[in-house]
Amino acid sequence: MATQPVIKVAGLCGSLREVSWHRGLLHAAMEICKDSIKGIEFEKLKRLIVSFFASPEYNYSVTAPLKNAIDWASRPPNVWADKAAAIVSAGGNFGGGRSHYHLRQIGIFIDLHFINKPELFGWAFESPPKFEVMVC
Repeated sequence: MATQPVIKVAGLCGSLREVSWHRGLLHAAMEICKDSIKGIEFEKLKRLIVSFFASPEYNYSVTAPLKNAIDWASRPPNVWADKAAAIVSAGGNFGGGRSHYHLRQIGIFIDLHFINKPELFGWAFESPPKFEVMVC
């Protein structure tokens, strides 16, 4: 019986806050993957196969720390070249959507291939109705 291949995933958080929504999204994704998909390991960036970006939206773009990390890792040898990637975000009115789109633009130049669907945008500052407490 052949062994199952190991998928190496690097999670990059665009927020430096220790208790950020995006760090929480990465931790949740790691737990879900460890429990449901055999063979997932979160490795160091230089050995990655897939990148998983948790990107807040700052001024219609990605955060400066995330852009800096992407830029440094794109220098020879470009660790992003011909790799797959996914994005998740949580934010205000548009749920971080503009950071998604800017990351996709950046990915074109560095040869990083983002999955197109599903797109995941979360509204971090508004609780969904099902979690609201009913007051009588």
